[in-house]
Amino acid sequence: MSTHSIDAANRTAWTRILRDHELAYPDEQVVRYLAARYGQNGAPLGANALDVGFGSGRHLRLLMDYGFNAHGLEVVADAPLVAERRFGDDPLLGQLKVADMRDHPFPDGFFDFAVAWGVVFLRPQEEMLTDLRALRRMLAPGGALAVNFRTMDNWLVGLGERTGPSSWVLDERAGDYRNISYTFLHAEQAAELLQAAGFQVGDHQRIEQWRERATKRNSWWTFMVTRP
Repeated sequence: MSTHSIDAANRTAWTRILRDHELAYPDEQVVRYLAARYGQNGAPLGANALDVGFGSGRHLRLLMDYGFNAHGLEVVADAPLVAERRFGDDPLLGQLKVADMRDHPFPDGFFDFAVAWGVVFLRPQEEMLTDLRALRRMLAPGGALAVNFRTMDNWLVGLGERTGPSSWVLDERAGDYRNISYTFLHAEQAAELLQAAGFQVGDHQRIEQWRERATKRNSWWTFMVTRP
C-alpha cells in the first residue's frame, strides 16, 4: 500500500474519530514533560509551541496554560472548527493549519516546543524519519519535542493487513482504530530514529494502560528530545 493511500485512509478514519470522540483533557505524560521543562513559571514571554495532530485541542489548551502562543497542524479538515469553537477567544491561540507536517506554513526554527502525540507512528517506519526531520527543522536550537510511539506489546499488533516489518492497516477487530495504519517499535528503534533525525535523546518512559477489564493492552514509548 502506498504512503498516499495510507494517508488518505488515516485522514478518513481520524475524521470519524474526531466527530465521535472530542477529547477534553491532555495526556498526563505531556503534562509531566512540560512541568519538568518549564516548572511553575511557564514558558518565556512570546514563546511559540506547536501541536501536531491537535484534534479537538486538548494539548493546545495545555500549551496556552503554560503561556505559549499555541499553533497547530492537522490533516483533518474539521479540527480547526472544533478548536476555534472551544478556544477561539483565547489571545494565545495561534494559527491552526490543515496541513501535513512535511508541507507546513511555518518558518524553520519557529517553535520553542512541539508535541507530536499519537501522530508519528501512523506512517511506515521508513516514512517516520522524514516526518521527524521535518519536526526538527521547525524547532529552534535548544527547542524540545514531546513524542510517543506504540510498543510491540500493544493489543493492536497483527490486527489487519501487514504493510511492513512492524506495520499494519488495522481491520474491524481494532474497533475505533479500524482502517488506520499503525507502526509498532522497540525502544531502541524509536531512539535510533530520533537520533537519525538529529535530536538529542535523553531518558524515555514506557506507559502501560489496560482497558476493557484488562483485556486490551495499550503501551507507548514516550520521549522528550531536544534540537541541539
